[in-house]
Amino acid sequence: MTSSGRARSLLPVSLETAPNYLSLAYRELTEIPREVSAGLASVEILDLSHNNISDLRCLSGLDRLTTLNLDSNRLDSHAKFPSLLNLRVLWVNRNDVTNLSLFVENLAVSCPRLSHLSMMNNAAAPSYFNGGSRQEYYDYRHYVISHWPHLGYLDDTAVGQDERAESQKIYGRRRAKVSSISYSGVPPHGKRKSTSQSAVENMR
Repeated sequence: MTSSGRARSLLPVSLETAPNYLSLAYRELTEIPREVSAGLASVEILDLSHNNISDLRCLSGLDRLTTLNLDSNRLDSHAKFPSLLNLRVLWVNRNDVTNLSLFVENLAVSCPRLSHLSMMNNAAAPSYFNGGSRQEYYDYRHYVISHWPHLGYLDDTAVGQDERAESQKIYGRRRAKVSSISYSGVPPHGKRKSTSQSAVENMR
């Protein structure tokens, strides 16, 4: 198959009738093929879920992108997103993110206007379902929420006004001092440290 033929095979028919939407889910991709990415300038909603993507440079230039699904890929804590200033909705569930601060700090710079972020089933996103305590879950939410002033949803739960205020109270002006906060699904010495405990230690 020629490169142009392969490109056509990757583009769903629905793209012709809805040019702002593209799904490349379940394609075993490690990146967006060049012959496809060259024609994505108008895409606003992109589904790349259930692939093997770890390098996000293939997203460069997608300036109109508002919604991006990267569920079930191979993103780790060092994943670097290109500048996506119009991105509002991002799913990165079921990836390999273990260091919360490293991932979130980079993401907040590249995607500053997020209103909906979902990180479920990553080691860096503690919850009842992956062995995290209630306090670790609250600490995780407060830390993430503090990075996006207009975040309306984190994972599957809406961000309340009180929760946002508490997030800013804890992390708002001191975020630079706690940039090394991390959460690991494999606790050192058999005991996890919550993000708030790490923050206190880092500010000493």
